[in-house]
Amino acid sequence: MAHLKKVEVLLQKKDQSEIEEYNEPLSVEIRKEVTVLLSGGGPSDGYIIYFDRDGEASEGFYFFADWFEYEQFKLSYEELERVLTVV
Repeated sequence: MAHLKKVEVLLQKKDQSEIEEYNEPLSVEIRKEVTVLLSGGGPSDGYIIYFDRDGEASEGFYFFADWFEYEQFKLSYEELERVLTVV
């Protein structure tokens, strides 16, 4: 964070190309996260589905959450397709 703060201050005075400490990111990934809550309170469970910038589902997880406990299980392609069909 200290390094980023230094670069942020330098960017106010100089162009990126003039800043030796600036490291251009390799990539910037944009994805949307959708949570489908099946039950709430304690315990709760549901699905978390990630979509890429084109709106295609890229991966999904089933999650279970209770007091001081949280687990996620990655969905197979077939399971993800089934969830998307029903939701």
